[in-house]
Amino acid sequence: MTFRYPRLLYAQHVLRALANPSSRPDGANPDSPYYPALDGLRAIAVLSVFLGHYAHFRFGGIGVDIFFVLSGFLITGILYNARDTPHRFRNFYIRRILRIFPAYYALWLILLALTPILHIDWQSANLLWPAYLGNWLPLLAPGSSNQLLAHPQGHLVLLNTGHFWTLCIEEQFYLLWPLVVFTVKNRSALLRICAITIVLSPLLRIALGVFTSQNVFSALSGATFCRFDEFLFGGLAALALSGTSAAKFRSIGPTLFWSGTAAVIAFAITSWRVLGPNPDGIILENWIMYAGITISCTLSLGMLLLSLDKTTWLARILNLPPLRALGRVSYGFYLWHDVPHAFYEHAIRIAHLSPHTLGLIIPFTGTLVLTLASYYLIERPFLELKTRFEPGEG
Repeated sequence: MTFRYPRLLYAQHVLRALANPSSRPDGANPDSPYYPALDGLRAIAVLSVFLGHYAHFRFGGIGVDIFFVLSGFLITGILYNARDTPHRFRNFYIRRILRIFPAYYALWLILLALTPILHIDWQSANLLWPAYLGNWLPLLAPGSSNQLLAHPQGHLVLLNTGHFWTLCIEEQFYLLWPLVVFTVKNRSALLRICAITIVLSPLLRIALGVFTSQNVFSALSGATFCRFDEFLFGGLAALALSGTSAAKFRSIGPTLFWSGTAAVIAFAITSWRVLGPNPDGIILENWIMYAGITISCTLSLGMLLLSLDKTTWLARILNLPPLRALGRVSYGFYLWHDVPHAFYEHAIRIAHLSPHTLGLIIPFTGTLVLTLASYYLIERPFLELKTRFEPGEG
């Protein structure tokens, strides 16, 4: 069946995925390996974050860890394969810009355009977010809010931008890691860098928690150097899979997954018993910084390795078309899901729905509409330009 309607019709996209489940996302490098289940893994990650923000899912932050590990895996593989190609820096950064910048800055332009309508109160500290420095907000502008204050019709409404801290860290990773990979080049040396970082980063977080004040430690929880190991879990996997022991490394996927799952469950039970059902946010954050991140990354790496083998039970689940379809637009979904949080909550109250059950339909549907508009009207035209800057092309 041929649709003669605008691209915005999501049905066409879904039917195409059903008809050709191995099809690549728009702008993907045709010469690099493509693992369809990783789209589904992105969906699991973004749904975890969504439930964390709207259903008070205590461990929704696991979704962020999945994103970071997956990003480190994919980016390290791209960089390592392109390490000796001409124009490698230019091609890499232009492709990243085409993927990330259009939707992100379109969102900020839309908020700027809505300022006279919503009466948004802009502060100088808000400029850190478009500069991808918002994760440093607690240190650079202590006391500043990670939300925009709006006053439509005289009522105070908060527009959430705090979740952009992950995008800031990711962008800073994109600035630093290519310099390392393209300079070192040697796979064994890069593996050692990944392994050392994975060991030292948790020790650094613990040391900061012990030897700094709580305010400083909380401010540093979103610092790039406190999160670099999350990306290098994935980076280590990409480098290990490019060597002669790739099959052996893949075989540890189930062990990592089940041990990570057991550790997450033990962590959840322990925190529940010690901290109670409604823990103090700062204390829970400390727990997560000390041990939770490493545990979550272990689980994430196990999920990633299982996803690479299409015969595993997890890959079969992640290959389900609805998950893969959501995973392909997960970037826009993540961008938009929490900004209009207050408006969704108001709509849930008007509809007299439970915010943790049927009420979730309202923010999910609203986010999906914004996501699809962002993907087809903004992101996709730029994604199609990525093919002009394939690794190795001059």
